[in-house]
Amino acid sequence: MSAIKIETVSLVTTDNKGNNLANYRKYIDDAGANGVQLLVLPEYSSTGLAKNISMNYISAEEKELFEKNAEPVPEGETVKMIIERANKYNMYVAWTMIERDKFYTDRIYNTAVLVGPEGYVGSYRKVHRAGTEKMMFLAGDKGSDVFDTSIGKIGFIICFDKTYPDTVRALKLKGAEIIINPTAWPGLDQRLGKLDLSMQFHRYAGRCRAMENGVFYVDCNLGCNPEDKMNAEGGHARIMTPAGEILAETGWNEEKIVVTADPQASIAEYYQKMGISEEQHLDMLKKRQRLHDKAAIATDVAMTNIRFYGSALCNTLMDLPTAWKVKGKLK
Repeated sequence: MSAIKIETVSLVTTDNKGNNLANYRKYIDDAGANGVQLLVLPEYSSTGLAKNISMNYISAEEKELFEKNAEPVPEGETVKMIIERANKYNMYVAWTMIERDKFYTDRIYNTAVLVGPEGYVGSYRKVHRAGTEKMMFLAGDKGSDVFDTSIGKIGFIICFDKTYPDTVRALKLKGAEIIINPTAWPGLDQRLGKLDLSMQFHRYAGRCRAMENGVFYVDCNLGCNPEDKMNAEGGHARIMTPAGEILAETGWNEEKIVVTADPQASIAEYYQKMGISEEQHLDMLKKRQRLHDKAAIATDVAMTNIRFYGSALCNTLMDLPTAWKVKGKLK
């Protein structure tokens, strides 16, 4: 496989979906004019985020924003619009959007989508939801598929997924060469610069996943406005080789980066530097994944019992005052 031109953008969003999609069109048209073959846009960048968003509580405005702007995939207007442009420019485009289930229309998901010259390629519903996401979106019921495209084999994770090593490992074992990781990871305080721990967690979690699995990695995070100092999006979108080399990286604010690289060649170089074959590496990963699967099953059984008996106990305790009142009236 020859080198491909990859672009990613630390978009700054508004709570107006129309404005965000206009920004999408601008960047897609610009990328297409410059011969980009893969364009990656951040998590939540099509719908945008509510102005008063928090990971600790859900506002009515935030819930309404996501509910109002959810669309089916791939039948929705956003997917159709991006397919039309991807086909025009012979380009792959990846982004996330709020998906409404076609059959159970009260269910919405945080979903990554990939389209290309051939049309709709595939999608992935976020599995590991952070904070208040658990109260708004259902979790995907499986990991990402690996999509075999003309530019390589592509797998998805979304934002907080990258803190779970098994996510990218499972994709590698399915044959993934390129990992696309749309993200809306917040920083704590833009004024801290490189000392901001949350932003650094975002940067190094992705880098670890690339290096331990030997995959080419596109980590695309939302940017923030220069005046947004505290609890703003962390920016620092980056494109990395399997060896963890950062080919390009944005700063805190809206910015694009473009690199020309050969993911397959960089994977071959990774194994040459490591001094092992890909088969040996995959065997190691399979063993690690089997251990993870066993631990996950045991944990699921334990957590199911804790949730069941814990919720039963809590509900009983909360209902005791009512029971005493009823008992008193029955005397």
